[in-house]
Amino acid sequence: VNGDLYVDGGSITIGNGSTLIINGNLYIATGSLNIGNSSKVTVTGMMFMSGNLQAGNSTVLTLGKESWVSGGITFGNSCNLSGAQTMVAYGNIMFSNNDVIGNGQKQWIISTNGGISLGNGVQLTGYLYASTAAVTTGNNTNVTGSIIAKSVTIGNNCLVTYQKN
Repeated sequence: VNGDLYVDGGSITIGNGSTLIINGNLYIATGSLNIGNSSKVTVTGMMFMSGNLQAGNSTVLTLGKESWVSGGITFGNSCNLSGAQTMVAYGNIMFSNNDVIGNGQKQWIISTNGGISLGNGVQLTGYLYASTAAVTTGNNTNVTGSIIAKSVTIGNNCLVTYQKN
């Protein structure tokens, strides 16, 4: 899609193994974005949605600018999130097992009204912010950045390396 994609009154569902490239902004006024397993989605501009963001297993999501999700965000196993510097959700944010967040680029992952959960083996470069709720990491998780939360629970064999800038 060359230009902005605007959906009002419905959701976007991307099938398994599909590729969607939006060279512009993505606006979903009254719905959600559901990405199938092993799919690749690139949004070069901003992403706004009133519902939830649900990504299946082995999804690759590349975002060019900030993202705002009124609901929650859930990533399946072995997903890759890169690009945008800031992702904000008003609900809970959950990354499943072996997800890669940031790919060495610092990400701000912010939940304004919910918690943030990292599954086993997650690799994150960036900052987690959930000032009113908990941040929980699974086992064998590596966070390079910082965690700001009401409470923090770190799983077994995890490494959290503070990175100021």
